[in-house]
Amino acid sequence: MALVLNQEKFIEDNILKYDKRINSKVAQFIDHTPTFVTYYHINVHESTSDEGFRDVESLIGAKGALRFQEIAKFPIYGIEQIIPEIRDQEVGLDVGYEGEGLLLPSTIKPVPNDYFIIPYVKDAYIFRVTEIEYDNIRSDNFYKIHFRLESNEPEKKRDLEDQIHDKYTCIFENVGSENSCIIQKDYYERLQKIDDMYSDMASLYLSLFYNKRYNIVMGETGRGLNLYDPFMARFCNEHNLFQQKNELTSVYLQDNHIYDKRFLLKYERSVYRYMERRDVTLTKPFYYTTFVGSSHKESGFAKWEDDSVYVVDLPPTPDT
Repeated sequence: MALVLNQEKFIEDNILKYDKRINSKVAQFIDHTPTFVTYYHINVHESTSDEGFRDVESLIGAKGALRFQEIAKFPIYGIEQIIPEIRDQEVGLDVGYEGEGLLLPSTIKPVPNDYFIIPYVKDAYIFRVTEIEYDNIRSDNFYKIHFRLESNEPEKKRDLEDQIHDKYTCIFENVGSENSCIIQKDYYERLQKIDDMYSDMASLYLSLFYNKRYNIVMGETGRGLNLYDPFMARFCNEHNLFQQKNELTSVYLQDNHIYDKRFLLKYERSVYRYMERRDVTLTKPFYYTTFVGSSHKESGFAKWEDDSVYVVDLPPTPDT
């Protein structure tokens, strides 16, 4: 909706993010596209026995002793061609098809007899992990899995789903970061609902109060007058209230229309700093005053000869 006006901060933040990404454990995969699968990871605590490498009838179905953790949207690298290759078989389904893929660090530790399917493929191709290789050149590096096509029978897919003990979702953006990348499905769904609610609230707020000319939010006070609070703008920017994750468009509000060398000192006494500290013992009346924005000749309000905007300010000394 608005251009980021603080170019220096924008560049510094992105250089920092780029530096972290280049030096992260997933840097070697940045230029590649993963295949997002539904991965069935053996739950060792709920499985009643070690079945070894038996046939699919023993591992999946009513007699199967394995229990799985379903992980939706799980990324695997290097398997993007397996479906076209399988479909190109001239003699029908090749149940002996084998392949290999890479799992990113800080996700899961795969084990033999894990399974995965590719959900966007119409056919119920079920792949079984048969062998694991660990890249031990660097610590905490990726796993290479070897797998084979086990079945494409819809009944086997239903049997596999019947052996699910708990469900998770992988948040790809969190892989390689300090945040958890695999979380419980119901918790993920609640987070999504909260994110959607917040996005709706932010969009509604901006539609009501955002002023494109000045790149600020301001509210009407009546009689054609408007109120602009630079302290609130600083609070919104510091906490990215109008900058949604994974969104190219964002709003970085202008918080310095009025030059004030004591601005940061005043911010320390504002209600917004109180909210940041989260200390109820600091509760007190928060006094403020206002002045006409166009009275400051360097401001955008003066350049537009706009006398309708009043700016929130704090008194020179704290009130008691």
